[in-house]
Amino acid sequence: MSRFAKAKATAGTVSKKKTKKAAKPEYSIEGLRDYAAVRDTLKALEGLETTLKAEVHEQIVEHFVEDGLATHSKPVNFNGIDVGATGSCQLRKRTSRSALRPAELETLAEHGIDVDSGGVVESADTVFYINKNYEGDEKLMDKVSSALDAADVPEDFLLCAPSKFHTTDDTLRQAFSGAESTEDLNMLLGICATIATRVKHEGGLKVALAAITEMMVGDDDTDEG
Repeated sequence: MSRFAKAKATAGTVSKKKTKKAAKPEYSIEGLRDYAAVRDTLKALEGLETTLKAEVHEQIVEHFVEDGLATHSKPVNFNGIDVGATGSCQLRKRTSRSALRPAELETLAEHGIDVDSGGVVESADTVFYINKNYEGDEKLMDKVSSALDAADVPEDFLLCAPSKFHTTDDTLRQAFSGAESTEDLNMLLGICATIATRVKHEGGLKVALAAITEMMVGDDDTDEG
């Protein structure tokens, strides 16, 4: 067995003696408590924001679905209102950075959306590339270079990147014009649309912090844990 094989075979088998770690020194750092408090609060706020955003967006979708089914057309964007807050609520087509998956394309086609012309668009970045398994085969590269048409190369030597499909404005139009139920339209919008909101709190930072404190810890501002 070669040195390399032995090294590989015994990798991770060397035992290490456990040594007791020396206690770390401690120094007073002014502001550390405040920094830690802010960090912990931000982590908690991230989870709270995710929950509230989902609840708000669910209601926004309900309004778009209700208005869309009534007219069988894409509804206009609207302003949401609450006590002390407003928000611009927009229904947009799915971003081009998020390609449709094959199953999603199939679902759209099953619900009458023309995936061949107009409903979705094929991306322009379809490319051919050489299989990485053969990139180090210099003899094969020479064959291809000298006469690609006559070269005796494997069938999977030349590969093609899968086409990517994205939604268009017409995808939304067809979704609203063809949907016959709330369930169908909710499903179609989940595939081809996204909700965008721009919210504004009217009460200022002090009022906002009071509302957040009440949501997170209730009326009692002490930690009972």
